[in-house]
Amino acid sequence: MCSKVNVGVVGLGRIGRLYANILRLHVPEARLVAVVDKICDLARSVAKEVGAKYYTSLLDMLEKESDLDAVIIATPTYLHRDMVILAADYGKHIFCEKPLSLSHIDAIDILKKVRSAGVILQVGYMRRFDKLYRYAYEIIREDLGHILVINFVTCDPGVPPKWVFNRRLSGGIFLDMLSHEIDLAMYFADSKVKTIYASGTVRYYDEARSGGDLDTAFISITFENDAVCNIYGCRGATSEYILVTNIFGKEGQIQINYNNLKCSSGHSVYVAVLDDYNEPWFIRRFYNAYISEIKHFIDCIVKGANPIVGWEEGKKVIDISEAAWKSVEKKNPIYFQQT
Repeated sequence: MCSKVNVGVVGLGRIGRLYANILRLHVPEARLVAVVDKICDLARSVAKEVGAKYYTSLLDMLEKESDLDAVIIATPTYLHRDMVILAADYGKHIFCEKPLSLSHIDAIDILKKVRSAGVILQVGYMRRFDKLYRYAYEIIREDLGHILVINFVTCDPGVPPKWVFNRRLSGGIFLDMLSHEIDLAMYFADSKVKTIYASGTVRYYDEARSGGDLDTAFISITFENDAVCNIYGCRGATSEYILVTNIFGKEGQIQINYNNLKCSSGHSVYVAVLDDYNEPWFIRRFYNAYISEIKHFIDCIVKGANPIVGWEEGKKVIDISEAAWKSVEKKNPIYFQQT
């Protein structure tokens, strides 16, 4: 491999453009070679902005850029499976924006291909790289004792792209919106899931109802170590980005509230929020976490190491999301078996 990791970015919506600029500005070990989007004018415009070549299909880029080492896939969820498999076919390391795929079956297909190709796969759960959540993890292990309850409240202030309301394309609210909280629940609890109970409704967007989705949802997860996690999520309930996490342990408690962390033992820490109101709310809050996760991906390629958020973590979120939908449909708790 050359001294720099050559990378292509696929999908130039909000996240794809962010990743392209992160590679350009913040990751000296990488070289942004090309960008891809099916909308030619968009691909051309972003390519000019970031100083890269442009293509309108992943296959075209893979065929013509023989020195490419890795791809970042930031397309809508329903395209992830086929694009990850295609990139692996060409021997490229892969960063796939969350969620990994729409279903358990698709995730298994991805694993088979990635293993046979011998490439690295990282999934884009950037909150694992955020200063507050990582510091909370350290405090949990050192000070909180046995975890009793984890509570998440998440409310998005903006309307997502229209395709997100179609559950067949996005996986629905549990996989698209609340998968960050599901991933963090497993990260903090550090235990296997025992039961899942979920419910929800449509209060704000008729598009969610017509797409078989929800815009307001609740999940309760019980772990084998008897920790309980409650997740409440809502689209459209507020003009603010509301992120509140409360973690109660036998020896104390932690609260993470948007950009600060406080706990009963006196620890307190803040993160800087990107001061650019042209950016979406989640990018303003997690800008540095996005940088850190891409740096980690490139570092794993250089060192031949496994990423801290890989296929296994991506698949667990998918399985829990599928169980949550079963619980909604059956109106009963689901006894969870990881497969």
